[in-house]
Amino acid sequence: MSQRNQEALVGYVSGAELARQRRNKRKRQQRWIWSSIALAVTLGVISIAWPCRIVSRSSAASKGDATEKETSI
Repeated sequence: MSQRNQEALVGYVSGAELARQRRNKRKRQQRWIWSSIALAVTLGVISIAWPCRIVSRSSAASKGDATEKETSI
């Protein structure tokens, strides 16, 4: 067998192997895309919920202060 044919056989990838590689590449890309979407949703929910958490904490503190003032009278 000539040197050129041997090099061609070394670099040869079967059709099934090529299909498997493409499938795996597509799965990795989809996983990356869905992970990015999940991260964006999580950060969006946190950014919306964070001000509500601060407001509820301050209103709870003011209610607690009002209750203490009423009972101390």
